[in-house]
Amino acid sequence: MRLCKPCLYGIAPLVLSFPLTTTAAESDPSFMLEEVIVTAQKRAESLQDTPISITAFNEDALTQQGISSVDDLQGKVPSLNMTPFPTQNTSLRLFIRGVGASDIQVTQDPAVGVYIDQVYIGRSTGLALELADLAQIEVLRGPQGTLFGRNSIGGAINMTTITPQTGEFSFKQELGAGNRNLFRSKTSANIPITDTLALRAVVLFREKDGYVENGGPGSDFFDSEDKGAKLDFLWEPNEDWSLRYTYDYARSEFVSPTFQATEAGPLSELLEIPVSSKPLRKLSTKDPMLPAETDIDGHALTISREWDTVTLKSITAYREFKYSEYTDLESGSASPLLYLNTSGGIDLTGHPPILDQDQLSQEFQLLGDPGETISYVLGLYYFDENATQEGGSRSAVLAPQPDQVNLFDIENTAWAVYAQSDWTPNILDSRFTLTTGIRYTEDDRVAARSYTLDPDPDSISFAGKPKSDFENISYTVVANFAATDDINTYLKLATGYKSGGYNVRASNEASYLSGFDEEEITSWELGIKSELLDRRLRLNGAIYFSDYTDIQLNLADNSTPADVRDTNVFNAGEGEIAGAELDLTALLTEGLTASLAYAYQDADFTKVVAPDEPEISEKDFVFSNAPEHQYTLALNYFYPMSFGDLNASLNYNWVDDRFDTQKAEEALSGVSVIDDYGLLGGYLGLSNIKLGSAGDLTISIWGKNLLDEEYFTAAPVVLQPAGAYNKAVIWGEPNSYGVDLIYNFSK
Repeated sequence: MRLCKPCLYGIAPLVLSFPLTTTAAESDPSFMLEEVIVTAQKRAESLQDTPISITAFNEDALTQQGISSVDDLQGKVPSLNMTPFPTQNTSLRLFIRGVGASDIQVTQDPAVGVYIDQVYIGRSTGLALELADLAQIEVLRGPQGTLFGRNSIGGAINMTTITPQTGEFSFKQELGAGNRNLFRSKTSANIPITDTLALRAVVLFREKDGYVENGGPGSDFFDSEDKGAKLDFLWEPNEDWSLRYTYDYARSEFVSPTFQATEAGPLSELLEIPVSSKPLRKLSTKDPMLPAETDIDGHALTISREWDTVTLKSITAYREFKYSEYTDLESGSASPLLYLNTSGGIDLTGHPPILDQDQLSQEFQLLGDPGETISYVLGLYYFDENATQEGGSRSAVLAPQPDQVNLFDIENTAWAVYAQSDWTPNILDSRFTLTTGIRYTEDDRVAARSYTLDPDPDSISFAGKPKSDFENISYTVVANFAATDDINTYLKLATGYKSGGYNVRASNEASYLSGFDEEEITSWELGIKSELLDRRLRLNGAIYFSDYTDIQLNLADNSTPADVRDTNVFNAGEGEIAGAELDLTALLTEGLTASLAYAYQDADFTKVVAPDEPEISEKDFVFSNAPEHQYTLALNYFYPMSFGDLNASLNYNWVDDRFDTQKAEEALSGVSVIDDYGLLGGYLGLSNIKLGSAGDLTISIWGKNLLDEEYFTAAPVVLQPAGAYNKAVIWGEPNSYGVDLIYNFSK
């Protein structure tokens, strides 16, 4: 483990000296940390009163830390880790506290729930795209089996967007430019149409050149272009009713990376594979490199009706996306002996892998506060998803292999009913609160597949349409005790569930039709939320232990050892995960804030039993994306001046070694290990520069990976069995920097 000692030595004295630097302002009530409001329990409440391990970023923090999409959270939230899927770089594999899904399949659900304005996003495709109008991101750690119960076994990412306002017209124009020809424009306007009706409109455009030049035909690797728009209507006819309709659109063209070989294999020289232990900034492909395309449309309608002590809310949403993939897995080789690979093989002419998905969800929530001692949330949830996926591949290393064409047509339906209540009895000076929650879920899945091995489309190797049903009861029990007005402690027991499914990489009909069952987790958590020294020091922490059962493991198909795409999925594993998390924020002097967030986790398989493979045991598997140590350090400074406000931020994010595989052999040999790395980022801005009645300006400069760290974000097994190389990685982005100009006007 390699820590950034200079960073620790630089910030630690500031934190440790905190009590000595605040005495002069002890009598000033404004000299304290701002309250953080979250919606992790379906209602707005203070972070310090919420018995959940949470990291929250408000709009200012999102700007200063350069967070505009889910993938920007990597390294910034201890216990949250992610890697891009090797052949779908806008798709993310999300893990919280060691729980996630290593594969991205249309027939297999993620283990970390992602929500936008309380709407569940069923697929991880497109999560790396910039979101047009973010107001806050909350990362909820641990199973969210009750209120965020749809496949949120590891945790949840809860995002909210800016709400239209009926009382004020405002206009905002953001322009940004940076290295590698970065250009970004975001235009937003809040328009009060009447006293009760308002519209918020946003248009976003962003483009940036890639950081690996393609010497062959086509685009450079990592080239990107994003477009987005959002229309958001809010109608509040009176103080009791609220109706909000949102439409959002996003389109992305992204040139996926190529794997770069870092360790030669027996056929590297013969296949003309470039091998380097350092990132190469120029590679070549034999065939034209084209961008992958993602199109997303979303509609959401939220209707609220309030009475004195009860609020009834309806959330209706429809979303759809289309994804077309184009990927090179050949480590930039222009060798005639290799074909351009997608999904592990070659793209069939005119037939790239395409995924179409649409989802419809309906949720009813009843929130009540009938008295001072009790509050509750009742809910009814429905989800329906349809998706088709088609694609072909051809493998050829020295000798061509038969074409493979897969067609999938899936339908997933789920419904759930849930209830959660907080009871504060009139004992212990009303400092004790008992939270209980329960959720019943049913999932119905249909996954039709046809699989062809012959170029003749009438030659069907096998076809099947299996169906399966799953049901689960998850629960939450929390005992919360406020030792003082500023110190809350809690003991929490929570369970979570992720539905079963089918494996698109199964090499034979029997393996596909058998599918796999659900997995479950039971987690204990002991936590503290505290604000000390007149709210100038915020100290939150948690220790947890999770019992993880029926883990869905991907096992290699021994009948086709040369093809790493062929796997079988079984509920073969049981594991235990223990860890600790610490969040420390200190107001050092007026305007200067330091923060430290740290996570430790120890994840081990305790039992693995694989069908027909009695020699396999728990020693053969490891948890992927579960680094032992992870931390973030940040300094933020604010200073008001006569002509504007100075904002400065410096942040350092460090992640320990982690595995990009579940197989111990690949991990311990170093083939699928993502080495530890730390990234330094900075922001310097001057805001609220007054332009009289014409509005105000903000000018800022920013940088990411300022020390130009060489690191990689993925190290999966790809062509190693064919002897092309022994290890290949996707290198992370080198240093980037830019300047932003923001114009604000309101009246």
